[in-house]
Amino acid sequence: MSWEQSGGYPVPQGERSESIAWAILDELATQQMVHGAIREALYVRLRTLVEQGNQEAANEVLHGFLDCWSLGSMVDQARSDWFDSADKEALAVLVRAAEIIQMAIGWPAGPAGPWPVPDESWFSAKARQWAAPPERAISEVCEATADELVSNRAGLVSQVLRGEIVAIHVTGVPSDPVAYELALGELQMEAPRQAGFRRAGYAALHVDELPAYGAGWDKPIEGKPGKVLVSVADGVVVPALDAGAPMAMVGWIVWPDTHRPRRVHPVAVAALQAMDGNTPSEEIALKVDVPADRWAAIEDSLLALGAATAV
Repeated sequence: MSWEQSGGYPVPQGERSESIAWAILDELATQQMVHGAIREALYVRLRTLVEQGNQEAANEVLHGFLDCWSLGSMVDQARSDWFDSADKEALAVLVRAAEIIQMAIGWPAGPAGPWPVPDESWFSAKARQWAAPPERAISEVCEATADELVSNRAGLVSQVLRGEIVAIHVTGVPSDPVAYELALGELQMEAPRQAGFRRAGYAALHVDELPAYGAGWDKPIEGKPGKVLVSVADGVVVPALDAGAPMAMVGWIVWPDTHRPRRVHPVAVAALQAMDGNTPSEEIALKVDVPADRWAAIEDSLLALGAATAV
């Protein structure tokens, strides 16, 4: 994919209105889109991949789908914080947003980082002049093919150790994948910013490090017990990809906040969705057809997870 069609990357404090990369984020990496059309598209794709038996791709899409709850809650602020101050936590959010946009729409990543390359129909719908993407000739980064990294591993690592470069933009497909992974592993051990460059491309040069999406998140606050409970999280039921049975389902608790999804039994999701802040717990147990002794365990589990609390 061409550097020009990707717009390079979203440059902090750059000319936002003329940037392809920024136009994609401003249009698609929004709370409304991530919690709406993008999340729905990922669920449809997940079901299709499961039906096709493509477990590896389905697992990737599943985690993108689950991340939509937290991502949607942060992405609007992240766009603002990255543009204004090149905030590293904001970049981690935008990187995940770009990856999820790729999965949902099918656009490929650009030549460096996850920044999607739109299809021709997207360009045709925009009556706009685009600015030239930022120049890639940056002295801190050198370009090498995958095979050059293998054959000249020692020389490239020496450049890193001497402080001549901070990362290598690797292009092409290696002819020996095993040797390539070994060379890349050594490079990333000696070049702390290489991993960030692989994830964000040239955008990573604006930060000293690139945290992982979800790094440092707190656990939800444990709920308070009571006779009437209300949900403070959402629950979804999706195919259980590790069950070996195509019809097996599993539940997940997801928060529109900075908390990691938690896997639960589908009955727990049904219980959570019925906790409306008005219906007494014993009525919910009857509604979801759960015996009293089992209901107490489900209720305690949802409270402990911080998915529900007393009114």
